[in-house]
Amino acid sequence: MSESDSGLKIDNQTVNNQGTDNQEIGHQSYVIRFFYGGFARLVSFVLAILLAGVAMIVPQLIAEEAHEVNHSLLMLSMLGISGGFIHGVGFVPRHWFWWALFSPFVAWPILFLSIYWWF
Repeated sequence: MSESDSGLKIDNQTVNNQGTDNQEIGHQSYVIRFFYGGFARLVSFVLAILLAGVAMIVPQLIAEEAHEVNHSLLMLSMLGISGGFIHGVGFVPRHWFWWALFSPFVAWPILFLSIYWWF
């Protein structure tokens, strides 16, 4: 496998750690370019830092007592925060399952749900 073959293929376009290669442009390439561009990564990173900071510094926003917290929603929030950090630093997993789980398509709705839930 050569260097140009590494990365995830989506609609004849390779998404790798550096962004997107200039290959054939499919109908979803503009969406992929937007979500894997610099601005989207910044949004993911800022949201992840904000929510991780709130969870560590002011846990009273989540729940007053440890037994009051909804652990299912907290676990979902942690998944969104993980996805925000992974996407925000520019890492693109190679396996399709991890790419889908930690993509902004999954992380952003969870992060915004967490903001709504916590604040």
